[in-house]
Amino acid sequence: MKKILSVILCACLLMCPFAVFAFADDTAECTHEYTVTVVAPGCATRGYTLHTCGKCGSFYYDNYTDPLGHSYGQWETVKEASCTEEGLMQRVCSRCNGYETKTVSVLDHVDKNSDGKCDKCGAKVKVETVFSPFDWFKALFKAIREWFAYIFK
Repeated sequence: MKKILSVILCACLLMCPFAVFAFADDTAECTHEYTVTVVAPGCATRGYTLHTCGKCGSFYYDNYTDPLGHSYGQWETVKEASCTEEGLMQRVCSRCNGYETKTVSVLDHVDKNSDGKCDKCGAKVKVETVFSPFDWFKALFKAIREWFAYIFK
């Protein structure tokens, strides 16, 4: 029994300083002494003034300012577009180093020599022959001439 009472007494003595803070009078008013901190606006965050009391830790904000917005530079190519893959472009904000990206569409195949293969990647491409109206007349007259030659042999 003595052991139990001594443990309870020790616990009470250890807790006593915390009990004083728990029952302290919170109604006493602080004569605030504020320090002022001005926080500048960022690209996406607004600026403000922070007032903090050095005695009690009370604080408040005021004098809000609008965000500045990003100041992006020129678009730069990160990855070139090809016949088979999209490309990527990026521009960087000079204030916060934030970035913005956009994709570049896949390029068309190029077959300048009309061999049926892309000059860039070697893929097979469909060769389309485009006729002018004059080419149609030439083909028609050639067919008629060949027909007459066949009949009058």
